[in-house]
Amino acid sequence: MNTPYETYPNISYWVVEMQEDVEIGWDEETHSLVRAFQFGELIWQSGKDMKSLDQALKELEGYITDFVDPNPYYWGDEYGYEPKD
Repeated sequence: MNTPYETYPNISYWVVEMQEDVEIGWDEETHSLVRAFQFGELIWQSGKDMKSLDQALKELEGYITDFVDPNPYYWGDEYGYEPKD
């Protein structure tokens, strides 16, 4: 069985190394299961039609990769980390 660090390496990096937030749990206001924040601002939320937590986390994993990939501030020499495809 894989650990969360192995299954969702970019989410793990986002939370642990970048110290950004990910909320998990149904939110009545946004009608989302998972939400990601940067500097306290909502930058991503799962859609209303998520069938599982795993599906929502996989989408967030991809979003974080796409979001930070063009921003060298997040990856590379400064942090010694490259996003996982």
